[in-house]
Amino acid sequence: MFRPTGLLCSMQGAFNIISPWDPEKEKARPVIYPASLIKASTLSGRAPLRKYDLVFTLTIEPGQTRSGQVGAQSSDEYVVRRPIKCLLTNHGYCLPDPEVSNRLTVWFTGGALEVENEEADLREWKELFDKELLPSRSTIQSARILAARVFAGADLPESMSEDGTMAYSLNRPIGGHGKAFIDVIYADRTMRVLRGHHGSFFVFTKVPNST
Repeated sequence: MFRPTGLLCSMQGAFNIISPWDPEKEKARPVIYPASLIKASTLSGRAPLRKYDLVFTLTIEPGQTRSGQVGAQSSDEYVVRRPIKCLLTNHGYCLPDPEVSNRLTVWFTGGALEVENEEADLREWKELFDKELLPSRSTIQSARILAARVFAGADLPESMSEDGTMAYSLNRPIGGHGKAFIDVIYADRTMRVLRGHHGSFFVFTKVPNST
């Protein structure tokens, strides 16, 4: 969703935030349901809708060009001068599956990429993501973007806000009961073990002192 697409990044942490959805407090974040869920009986108000967000803390590594090349020979080509920490957030929702008691149906409706330390890194962040200087997408990447536009109604970030945030949205998210889900294998006050619909396992521990 974001250009440049070939940047070398390291990941420091992954956070899974599940919280109640309050339409009165969060009008700026509309709920968009997959087509297969619009007709589901769970939308009658009996099932609690929750936000299901994934947040990744990343570092864009120094010494690379916008295309991800390390050790560029040309002095005219931009090179990332120092590590830049950033946050990648995927906004989603979840509903209980009516057939499987420990299963949550999950779908995503958009996301955002933002710099973590505006005071220290915003100027270089804007230089790195300068729209006029971004490298073009490859043929495969362009095909994937076209598919995302057609099938998921993707709106790509065409601009950057003053604080450096770039956001995208999925106006026709893909999902539904039995299509995209996570099974809660174990959960207590400090730990949660999940299994995704592709068979991957995820183990989360609660952040100390968090609510």
